[in-house]
Amino acid sequence: GVFTHLLCLGLLGTFSNSALAEQLPTGETSLEATIIEAPLSESPSFQASTTSPSAASLDANRIQELHQLNEQFATAVVIPTYQTLVETTSQLTRASNTYSAAPSEATLSNLKTAWMDTQSAWAAGIAFEFGPVHSLGYGRVIAFPTDTAGLTQLLETLSKTPSETSSETEAVDSLSTQLKQANIHVSLKGLGAIEHIIYSEEQPRLPGSFSATERAYLSYLAADIQTAACGL
Repeated sequence: GVFTHLLCLGLLGTFSNSALAEQLPTGETSLEATIIEAPLSESPSFQASTTSPSAASLDANRIQELHQLNEQFATAVVIPTYQTLVETTSQLTRASNTYSAAPSEATLSNLKTAWMDTQSAWAAGIAFEFGPVHSLGYGRVIAFPTDTAGLTQLLETLSKTPSETSSETEAVDSLSTQLKQANIHVSLKGLGAIEHIIYSEEQPRLPGSFSATERAYLSYLAADIQTAACGL
C-alpha cells in the first residue's frame, strides 16, 4: 500500500540519498527523492491540516453531531424499548399474583404469555445492557444464568418452613413477605427462574400442581423483575 511504499522509501533514504544524487543529472529530481528529502513536518499539506483555524471547529461540530445522534437514538429506540419492558413486567406481576391467588388453566396460561412477552421485551434491549444498566445491577436481576439445582433446593427449604397461618392463601402471603426481606442471590431470580418453575417438567404441569411455595415465589420473582425494569 501507499504507507508501505513510503516507509520503504524512507528506509532507503537513510542510506541511498547520496546514491540517488549521483545517478540523477544536475538540477533534476525524482518523486522518490522529493519524498525522501522533504520532512513530513515541512509538507504544505501537513501544515494546512494542523494549523487550519477551521480544524477545531470541525472537531467541535463532529462532537455535537455525535451527541445529537446519541440523543435521537435514545429517544427513538432505547427509551421506548425500556418502556415496553416496564409494561410487560407489570403484566407479569399481575399475572403471577392472579395465578398465585387462584390457580387455573386460564390464569396459568396468562402467566406463561406474560412471561414470554417480558422475555421478548428484554431480548429487544440486550444490546443496550451497558453503563448504568449493567453497573447498577438491573440487568443481573432481570436475566442472570439460573442455578437450577440451587433453585430447587431453595424451594424445598422454603416449603419446609413452618407456617403459623391456617389457610394456604395466608401462607402464600406470609411467604411472599418473607421473601421480600430475604437476600436471595441473582442466580435464583429473574426470568430464568420463572421459566424453570413453570417449564421445568418434561410434561406440561397442571395448574394445580404448583405448590403454595412455588406460587409465592413466582409472585416474588415477578415483582422483583418489575422493580428492576422500573429502575432502568
